[in-house]
Amino acid sequence: MDFRPFRSRDFRLLYAAQFVSLLGTMVTYVALPYQMYRLTGSSLALGLLGGAELVPLLVTAFIGGAIADAVDRRRIALATDVALAAGSAALAFVAAIGASAWMLYLVAAWMSAVGGLQRPAVESLMPRLVAKDQMPAAASLTVVRGSVGMIAGPAVGGVLLASVGLTATYLTDVASYAASLACLWMIRAVPPAEGAERPSVAAVFEG
Repeated sequence: MDFRPFRSRDFRLLYAAQFVSLLGTMVTYVALPYQMYRLTGSSLALGLLGGAELVPLLVTAFIGGAIADAVDRRRIALATDVALAAGSAALAFVAAIGASAWMLYLVAAWMSAVGGLQRPAVESLMPRLVAKDQMPAAASLTVVRGSVGMIAGPAVGGVLLASVGLTATYLTDVASYAASLACLWMIRAVPPAEGAERPSVAAVFEG
C-alpha cells in the first residue's frame, strides 16, 4: 500500500479521528437495536428504528453539503462531533434510568440527522489535506479504515454488551467522540474556497 498520505500531519489526525469515531459508532450500531428489542420484544419496533434514522438522514445530508461548501469544514466536524457525543451520552442516560421506546427513536433520529450534517464536511476535508497525486492512496487507506472499523466495532460492541452492560457500552462511544474531538481540534482550519456561496435553499437543490 501507498502510505505517503500519512506524511501529512493533518491527514494523520483526521484518519485517527475517523477511525476511533467509527469504532464507537459501530459499538452503538450494535447496542441500540439490541436495547430496542430487549425493551419491546417486537421485530416491528426494531424495524421502525431504521425508519426513524433514515428520514432525518435524507433531509440533513443535502443541507450538510451546502453548509460544507460555505463554512470551515473543521468547525462543522467539531460541532457535529459534540452533538453526536451528546446523543451517545443521552443513550447512556436512558439506559441507566430505564428507557421507553420513544426515547430511543428520538435519540436515534437526532444522531442520524447530525451524522447527515457531518458526513459531507468530513469527507470533503481529505482533498484539502493531501496532495492531489496522493488522493488514490488516501482513498485506499480510507477503505481499509472503514473495513477494519465495521468488522472490529460490532465485535467490540458485542463483547461490551455481554460484559459491562448497555450504559457502559454507550459511554465507550462517548469516549470515542472525545478522542475524535481531540484529533480534529489539532487540525488546521479549512476555510471555504474564496467566493463560496452562502448556504441557501437554492444551493441545496442545486447540490
